[in-house]
Amino acid sequence: MAVVAENEVPSWRDVIDPDSWVAENLLDPRGAVRLNESGKVSAGPVVWRKLHVGILDNGKANARFLLDEARAALAAANTELTFTVIRKPTASLPAAADVMARLVQECDVVVTGTGDCGSCTAWTVRDTIELESRGIPAVMFVSDKFVPLAEALFDEANLEAKIVVGEHPFGGRSEGEARVIGRGMAARVLEVVGKVS
Repeated sequence: MAVVAENEVPSWRDVIDPDSWVAENLLDPRGAVRLNESGKVSAGPVVWRKLHVGILDNGKANARFLLDEARAALAAANTELTFTVIRKPTASLPAAADVMARLVQECDVVVTGTGDCGSCTAWTVRDTIELESRGIPAVMFVSDKFVPLAEALFDEANLEAKIVVGEHPFGGRSEGEARVIGRGMAARVLEVVGKVS
C-alpha cells in the first residue's frame, strides 16, 4: 500500500490492497434469479407441453395480426397449449399492475409485442423485463429497425434479449401482409424461447 502524508486524504487505492480482493457472489435482494451462460438474467428455457401461454398485445397497428399468427403457430405445434390474450389500451405505457399480476398468475410463458417505433419498443421491452424478473419467460416481437434499441434496453437491465425479428414496419400494412410477416416470426418463437415436446 502507498504511504499517505499526514494531512493528505487517502484514496481508496491507498487504503485497500487490490491484490487482497476476493470475488464474492452478489445476491439479488429480490430472490433467486437465473443467469444464462453470458451472465445475463434469464427466466430459463421452456418445454412447450401442457403450458398456458400469454399473449400481451400492446395495441399497435397490426400487432393483433402478428401475435395472432404466433398463437396459431404455437397451437398448431402443440394442441395441449392454452392461451390468455390481453390487449393493452395503449403502446405508450407499461402494462397495468393487474394485467401483469394476471399474466404471472396464469401463464407459463408470454409473447409480447410489438416494437416498431421508439416508445412502443421501449414499453414492450419494459413489459418483457417485468415478466422475466417475475420468473415468467417472455419473448418480444420487434421490427428489424428497432432491434438495436431493444437489445440496448435489455442489456441495460442485464437481461437476455429474447426477441423475434420481423421486417419493418409492422403498421401501415394490410392485414394480409401483417399476417405473412407474423407467420414468419411465429416459427421463430419456438426457437427463441424453447422447444415443443
